Amino acid sequence: MPQNKFYLDDAKTQEVIISWRGIWKDISITHNGVAIGGFENFRALKGGNRFHLNDGSALDIHWSQAYGDQGLRIAHNGRALKGSSGDPEAKLKGIFGISIFIGALNFIVGALGQFGVSEMLEDMGANWVMMLVGLIIVGLGYVVMSQKSAGALIGIIIVIAADVILSLYFMMEEGGRPSFAGIGLKVLFIIQFARGFGAIREYHEQKNSTIQ
Repeated sequence: MPQNKFYLDDAKTQEVIISWRGIWKDISITHNGVAIGGFENFRALKGGNRFHLNDGSALDIHWSQAYGDQGLRIAHNGRALKGSSGDPEAKLKGIFGISIFIGALNFIVGALGQFGVSEMLEDMGANWVMMLVGLIIVGLGYVVMSQKSAGALIGIIIVIAADVILSLYFMMEEGGRPSFAGIGLKVLFIIQFARGFGAIREYHEQKNSTIQ
């Protein structure tokens, strides 16, 4: 029987297990081994419900369909549990994953042009600068994930936006046609990165509420 396990505290003394049968059927929820409720099926899970624990705290569970936040969302007194959809740290790890993808792509394409492996890429301006940009994006992505830095996130967006603008400029200078598919993809990446500001804010709000 498949299941997901979450914890209400960092010491992992408060365990919440969500298990189900088949494709999200007969969903059951337990807290430290005691059943507290469940959902009949996936449709009911999408609607969500609030469950009350013995200490009077509330556990809100539903399947989130929000863009960039799809998945099982579990919040304890309004705070998303680690590993669930809505967890700001998980969102920032996702941003780091995107930065690795973009950075690696820039580095590889730049290397193919720089070392003469592809004359076409070389003619398009793929060189060591593109390789450096790739490394910078990965580095900034790591800072965003590890330091929860809004400044590093701004840096990534600026670098990608500058890349789009410069690519359009040089393409028009050479009389070529810009790749709108490639530009559109980069714009989508920028939008995804911009969502990271909300995750950083949520992380610091949760951290401050824990300290208080």
